[in-house]
Amino acid sequence: MKKLFKNKFISLFILEILFDLIFLIVFAFYIILSKISISTVSFFYPFFLFFLLLIPFYYYIILLTKNKSEQQLSKYFDESIKNKMFVVPSSFLWIWKVFLMRTVFFFLIIALSQPIIGTKIKKIDSKNVEIVLALDVSNSMNTKDLSQNFSRLDIVKRALIQFLNQLSGEKIGISVFAGASYVQLPITEDYSAAKLFVNEISSTMISNQGTDISAAIQTAKNMFSEKKCNKIVLLMTDGEHHEGDLSESTEDIQQKELQFLVVGIGSKTGGFIPKVADRPEFGYKKDENSQNVVSKLNKNLIIDIAKQTHGSYTFINNSFPDIYHFFTSIKKSKSFQNSIEKNSIEMKVRKRFYSYFLLFSGGFLILFFLLNSLFYKKEKD
Repeated sequence: MKKLFKNKFISLFILEILFDLIFLIVFAFYIILSKISISTVSFFYPFFLFFLLLIPFYYYIILLTKNKSEQQLSKYFDESIKNKMFVVPSSFLWIWKVFLMRTVFFFLIIALSQPIIGTKIKKIDSKNVEIVLALDVSNSMNTKDLSQNFSRLDIVKRALIQFLNQLSGEKIGISVFAGASYVQLPITEDYSAAKLFVNEISSTMISNQGTDISAAIQTAKNMFSEKKCNKIVLLMTDGEHHEGDLSESTEDIQQKELQFLVVGIGSKTGGFIPKVADRPEFGYKKDENSQNVVSKLNKNLIIDIAKQTHGSYTFINNSFPDIYHFFTSIKKSKSFQNSIEKNSIEMKVRKRFYSYFLLFSGGFLILFFLLNSLFYKKEKD
């Protein structure tokens, strides 16, 4: 029995070495023939690769289980009775079954890590439109008055990801503001980068708290290019604790032909502001009377901002808003349509290969079941 265990272990070890060598050789040939620099090879989710370390444990558990089951059968039945009562696959079949299932897991793990190998040229339509997303990150945006599970900031971020998914060719930039305002992402056509930056937004990004709308407008204005194109500011805030005068920052908006879309988020009843975002156990902010501060949507300020910027406004009062329809109304305007110019440009984008490895994983899984059914049928016959 120990000899049989040892033989199976050696067979699996040899198969593993051969597979790894073949995989590395094929990969090396692909890199050389495609003239790809090894520095461009990376993984979008590299932490999944740690699961490859479980393969030796997979072999050990499978071998140990197999050895124990055979010992149990041999203990109660002799070889002739065992072969009549049970359909026992040959050692050859068993080894290949184990190895094929291991290969299924191997390619599945590689697919989950989403390998990026080189770049490809992608032709896209670039529209003559620039959009700046100006997002309020003050502490009041951590209030959970629209949902028990999501704060105002969480809801806006989710809406922005949905908004970005629906864009096609418009350039995008991101700024954040509280008591001060900063550029987080300059104007770009890279929507993947924009989504990453949106996901990273938090109320801890700016230590100077408050809601300086004037600074937010000024930052947004400075982010646009000098060329003549449609320039849109999508400003999202709850309007709490507004500071400063808007007149100075809004006086040249019409001259620069900027279009403002002001989105107010929050409820009439409001909610408490947590001292630490997503950690209500640490308590809520209190006023001078030691009462919990209630943060409410300041509708009047939202309307006033829209008036002073000669723009439009809307309100988010649910946890799954769709702000793209608001942008669509602007796109349908005659002035917007007349000034759109589409330019076809080519740009390099990273080439992901996860689909190929997913196909390999599925192919080996089908092969596993085919071999299993064929050999078992043969054994029964």
